Amino acid sequence: PPMTRVRRAIRFALTALSLLLFVASVTFWIRSYTVGDRLYRSRWTIDPIPRGVSGPHVHESAVWFLSSAGTVAVETRTQDSPWGPTRQPLPPPESKWLIDRPPPPLAVRDDVRAFLGAGYWVSAPHPIHQNRRVWAPWWMPTVAFALLPAVRLTLAVRRRRRDPNLCAACGYDCRATPERCPECGATCAGRTGR
Repeated sequence: PPMTRVRRAIRFALTALSLLLFVASVTFWIRSYTVGDRLYRSRWTIDPIPRGVSGPHVHESAVWFLSSAGTVAVETRTQDSPWGPTRQPLPPPESKWLIDRPPPPLAVRDDVRAFLGAGYWVSAPHPIHQNRRVWAPWWMPTVAFALLPAVRLTLAVRRRRRDPNLCAACGYDCRATPERCPECGATCAGRTGR
């Protein structure tokens, strides 16, 4: 059936993506002990009339991906500032990949929510800017990305070890009808009756 093929293709794509992310996380995890990585992306927009403020404002959204000393973090910053009477052009979107040698430890605040080395922090409310940071030891995303490929591999190995007299599609015993499965109609070619 076509839906089965679509589901199989989606499962395969998700497994391949998860495996790719697993390899990338292992690479960054090992690399984090010798080099600190900071990936940065910033974008500016004009907010015509923000709530509670008169006049147009310039709004910046920035995202950092940080990797250092066995830890990974994602930080976001939002910032609003008045767009003055000169109406200067907005800066273009900016992306950077900065490398630190040796890797600096990621700054962790005292007022954080943390568990097993992972944590979440939000800066104090401020009228102009706000920062948020989520961090975890690299082993957490590595294990998470390894789960789907490991489960799929385990299921594939189990399927190959099945009794040759069982239907490959549904597992029904095909010894009495070795040509075709009476349960699902799948071909049981290559199976022998007893």
